[in-house]
Amino acid sequence: TPVTPDTPFVIGSISKSFTALAVMQLVEVGDVTLNTELSHYLDEFTGKPAGAITIRQLLSHTSGYSTGQGNAGHPDATGEKDELARAVEQLADVTPAYELEEKWEYSNANYEILGRVIEVISGQEYQAYVTTNILDPIGMEHSFVADGEIHEAMATGHVPWFGTKLPVSENGTDRATAPQGGVIASASDMARYLQMMMNGEDDVLSADGKAQMMRSASDVSPHHGFGWNVEPDAGVVW
Repeated sequence: TPVTPDTPFVIGSISKSFTALAVMQLVEVGDVTLNTELSHYLDEFTGKPAGAITIRQLLSHTSGYSTGQGNAGHPDATGEKDELARAVEQLADVTPAYELEEKWEYSNANYEILGRVIEVISGQEYQAYVTTNILDPIGMEHSFVADGEIHEAMATGHVPWFGTKLPVSENGTDRATAPQGGVIASASDMARYLQMMMNGEDDVLSADGKAQMMRSASDVSPHHGFGWNVEPDAGVVW
């Protein structure tokens, strides 16, 4: 099948900006507060080492979770609808590698947990929330969120193999990792998304909310906002 501007591709960690946008939507309606501790939203973190992490620290990768902790994976992934909930329950038992705000370190764990916060606060699966509140309003008709199913419309991925590339046999998707890497989007739809983020208008999020996402989150996170890398001196976000 030829690739077109409407072919859906796994966009990987660009998905984190969608999760951050969803969290900011919940902030703007008053359901989530950036400086509130994680244990307030997720009972499984009550009394746990990570329970004092705030939503802001998760968004900006200053929670103390390390890159390695975020890449540890979940051996009992089954594709069932509670997979994200079970994965985050496992993370609740992990002691972050660093103290709060000790350093900036990119970690998938932060966004996996935020995905679960979205589910608990909204009462919807992560996939349904993002589809209803982000993809549909923007008109991203050739995009979707990883749901554990095989999607024939997706571009076929390839893996390195002794100097060549082999196609991945199935276009499977993983529910547990959806908040940090499981948005599947076409080039044309990503253009719509970027237009929305840069238009300076109130739409799926307020103009002020978008601007906040694309500013340095804290002194410990000078080059990262909420789901976006920032270069303040150059006036660039990516």
